[in-house]
Amino acid sequence: MSVLCFEGEEFTLPITNQKAIFEVPLSLEDGEYTMDVKFIDKDDDFLIKEKTFSVDHSSADIVNAMNARGKTGG
Repeated sequence: MSVLCFEGEEFTLPITNQKAIFEVPLSLEDGEYTMDVKFIDKDDDFLIKEKTFSVDHSSADIVNAMNARGKTGG
């Protein structure tokens, strides 16, 4: 199981084929955003990954830059 925290809300994400997919449920303004994902195994051990990304609407394409930093716990 994984739990994602974004913009003050928590979302439980199912993991399928070792992937958890999250689609942002709202339109994002230009800027930098951070989300935390907590992956929990069957023994309740967990790993937290923090992802930072940017949204830039100034061009025809939305530019996403991912910067991964993580911390472990459990």
